Amino acid sequence: MVSDVVYNHVFGDHNGLWNVGGPSNPYFNWSKEPGKFEQRDTPWGAVPAYNTPQVKQLFIDHAVQQVQELKFDGLRFDFTEPIKGVGGKDGWDMLREINRQVHFVNPNVWTVAEQFDYEPDISRPAKSDGTGGGFDAQWFTEFQHRLVNDNSKPGLVQAAARGLKTDMDAFVNLMTAPRGLDSWQKALSIISNHDEVGNAQRTMNTAEGEKATDFPDQWTRGAARFAGGMGMAGPGIPMFFQGDEFGAQNDFRWGNPSTWDNDWSWQDVGKDVDFGKVTFNDATKATYERLFTLSPDARTKDTAYKAFSADDKKLFQEISSLPASERKDAMLDVTRRQSFSFYKDAIGLRNSSPAFSAGAEVKRVYTHNDDSVMAFTRKSGNEEFLVVGSLNKKNLDGYTLPLPPGQWKEVLNSDASAYGGGNFGNFGATLDGGNTKVNIPAAGYVVMKRVG
Repeated sequence: MVSDVVYNHVFGDHNGLWNVGGPSNPYFNWSKEPGKFEQRDTPWGAVPAYNTPQVKQLFIDHAVQQVQELKFDGLRFDFTEPIKGVGGKDGWDMLREINRQVHFVNPNVWTVAEQFDYEPDISRPAKSDGTGGGFDAQWFTEFQHRLVNDNSKPGLVQAAARGLKTDMDAFVNLMTAPRGLDSWQKALSIISNHDEVGNAQRTMNTAEGEKATDFPDQWTRGAARFAGGMGMAGPGIPMFFQGDEFGAQNDFRWGNPSTWDNDWSWQDVGKDVDFGKVTFNDATKATYERLFTLSPDARTKDTAYKAFSADDKKLFQEISSLPASERKDAMLDVTRRQSFSFYKDAIGLRNSSPAFSAGAEVKRVYTHNDDSVMAFTRKSGNEEFLVVGSLNKKNLDGYTLPLPPGQWKEVLNSDASAYGGGNFGNFGATLDGGNTKVNIPAAGYVVMKRVG
């Protein structure tokens, strides 16, 4: 469990306790001349006077308490640039001292700096010459910007959803040569977080593009899985905002509690159903909607209904028994269960091998911006995996790729029927290296493990 600490600013209008804005409050007085008051401000509020011993000790003690008494496993420092930028050497020294003391209290504690622009020295060990911030890692939002959504240059999902060319080169180049980092081992590869959602939108809503609806279509749901999967398979320490794991669509906004509810009712649908044996995608949804209009007797004689598995029938019967006004939401909840299942498997695969660890090797295999295709490998020791993904609007049947030498067995397909996809992939096949035909799902990816 990581605590989010804000030592960089205090906004007086929202915190009267501090009474920011006058000589009566020495905690914000940077002046060392008697009778004078110097306040340093940022767009977010006044910066505490880190050059005052009481102020510096207050924040050090608070950080230590979080680790020692409240037993947090780590601390995430909100925007560190004002602390060391506006605060100068005093702010920098305070950050170094906090890291020294919390790591002394608990050597395993993990600290991460939200540092913009990225600065390798902040996540280097603190040295006696004043260099090194002592943080274990730093925020790396550029991963999310290139993958999902950005204001200045569309991310991959954002561009694909709007019919624009996807810059697969830029994303793979970022993975192989991250700007401003010594190593991905020292970075959080952000898939989504409160800032990206609060300032922009949910991953699912980005994937919808301009066709936003209350029931995202199959390509959209696949693109949202693609984003999560790239984060789990890629380098760095992946992070996503609560709700993305089931395809939440609520636009979280600060200060507006009505936007915070993710609605976890999706867990109630199909409690007695084995979703590993269920097929539900856009084609199935259309079949459901047609079957809803038939009488119970006609349904049992319907060819499509008879082709359902036992669990498909059980799920359909549960949803069809609901009032007509509730069926659409129930079907949406099915897709959320499928998304959650995908996230569990993607995380499970990451945890299964050191090849997916934060700092493990990542190498470019192939990119094609026009086809919206990319491929890269992750490797550690004798373990190696190949990730092949596409945000094309169509399935790519027998797409020729220059696979690395060896034999590659498909171990995960984000388009699997269990996740709500069309089950387009390589069906667990083992493919040979060299110029090889690979089936790549639309808005999806496959992972292959080197087995020979």
